[in-house]
Amino acid sequence: MKKIGIAVMILAVIGVAVAAGVFVTGHPETTKVEQKHEKIKKEGKAYAGKYRMNILLDTNNKVLSGTVRATLKNATDDDLKSICVRNWAAAILQEKTNQKKKVCKTEITSARIGGHILQIDKKEDASDLYLSDKNRVLAPARECVTVEFSFRTEIPKQKNRFGYISYDGHEMYQLSFCFPCISRYQKGAWNENPYVGDNDETYVYEAADYEVTFRHPKKYTIAATGTQHSVQDGTTITGKKLREFAAVLSDDFCRLDAKTGSTTISILGPNYEKNQSYYKYSMQLAKEAVRIFSEKIGSYPFSQLKIVHCFMNSAMEYPGLCMIGMPDVKDFRKIVKNSYGGLEAHVPHEIAHQWFYAAIGNDSYKEPWLDEGFCEFCEDVLFPYYANKKLQKKLWSDKYSTRKDMDRWFRKIVIPQSSRTKAINRSVSDYQDKPDEYSNSVYEGGKLFLYELWKTMGDKTFFQMLHKYYQTYQFQIVTTDDFLKIVRSYGTDKKVERIILTKYLIIKLNNTTCRSNKSTNSSHKHSFTGTVLSLKTITSATCKGKINIIKYSNTFDFLC
Repeated sequence: MKKIGIAVMILAVIGVAVAAGVFVTGHPETTKVEQKHEKIKKEGKAYAGKYRMNILLDTNNKVLSGTVRATLKNATDDDLKSICVRNWAAAILQEKTNQKKKVCKTEITSARIGGHILQIDKKEDASDLYLSDKNRVLAPARECVTVEFSFRTEIPKQKNRFGYISYDGHEMYQLSFCFPCISRYQKGAWNENPYVGDNDETYVYEAADYEVTFRHPKKYTIAATGTQHSVQDGTTITGKKLREFAAVLSDDFCRLDAKTGSTTISILGPNYEKNQSYYKYSMQLAKEAVRIFSEKIGSYPFSQLKIVHCFMNSAMEYPGLCMIGMPDVKDFRKIVKNSYGGLEAHVPHEIAHQWFYAAIGNDSYKEPWLDEGFCEFCEDVLFPYYANKKLQKKLWSDKYSTRKDMDRWFRKIVIPQSSRTKAINRSVSDYQDKPDEYSNSVYEGGKLFLYELWKTMGDKTFFQMLHKYYQTYQFQIVTTDDFLKIVRSYGTDKKVERIILTKYLIIKLNNTTCRSNKSTNSSHKHSFTGTVLSLKTITSATCKGKINIIKYSNTFDFLC
């Protein structure tokens, strides 16, 4: 997503678990089939690996409803007493209520596993729902189980990633963050990251397969995550390894299609002839972004990419689908060329999220830099530097025209901005009421970190490293430590380690594990076990002079 600011609302969420076919009162006797399953290495988490959805869009009453069937797998050693479902629509609608807008409602109306009707319990926030049978538990799974629940959600009239807009006798429905899903259970708890506002994600789902039957009026065209096929009363959508489902529908779409390699790119937006040059430029940017990122990072992870120009602030990413905000409703009929700069930022950034979020997932609440910092690097560095000459000339005119100019721009603008921040891998919760610090740290700091790794490692090694990272963790969920393992396997010199330790404050310092001893040269030797914030922090906490690194692993020593 593109940066705007974060207004934190506490809300939360969801988890998943899978049991031995149904709720059971304890561990059943192990059968031969189950013994075979027990030999499979446990993944240590519970999640939904497949969704089947039957969705109805009622355009007359502005209601979205449907049934979700989620196939769950409990690959933990835990008995799970409940299944946590996240209904993000409740968080969004609550936020709008607080803004004194029309009150819309959402609810999970029923839930069951087979013939067992489940109790639905709410926490303080209505977006946090737990499904359970008080007399039973979900045992560690030998087989998968299917949870079925129904929902009904009223759609607010708003310029938002979830809402609808009326214009010139037409309507557009932007439907994301409104389909209830099951979250992940790991390390003894359900993930309950809070909702953070319109322009930031707070959770990433496990990659799952989707089969969606979406019923809607025939006059509406839909652009959704996955592969689409029109049917009599709507559209069927299928997709493999998708993080989530989202869709945009309109009775007024125009469409441009093109191919880059094996990837089909579609540009959709309100059907105004005067906007055609705007859409063509969007296509030009999209084709170059897919080409560059495929070459430098790895193959585009899906067969299709849809760019939908719609009515929302900023932009947002989904698997194989990007929502790009347009000017205000009253102005979009003729988008002037001085508005095209927004495309140059939004299009490559959101497309980069297909690699960093859709393919390589991360906990975007705990470590948002892992997708936003990477996408900012792709947008501001890789894209303009490796674009074709015609496009590059236009893109570089604002900031730089040569590699030296790029370096100068980073030293003058990016480095000073980022130097005012703390650790780049901090949680979203650390930035409450600090939108500038969030942007400087997560976006600018993350971009600068990767930029300096690129400069230090050189083109060949850096992109080999980036490709290895992509291939290793595709469709998994990573941490900062996972990325650093790959970096250190390619960047073994002290310069790379110094970038990690000195500038980017990768992890927090545990002062309680510090011990100090007099060395023979009258310096103080310190050992830290586990995590390190930065040399700067170590200096301020324990030393007054220059620091020399002796070794680094999980435990490292330094002299000061």
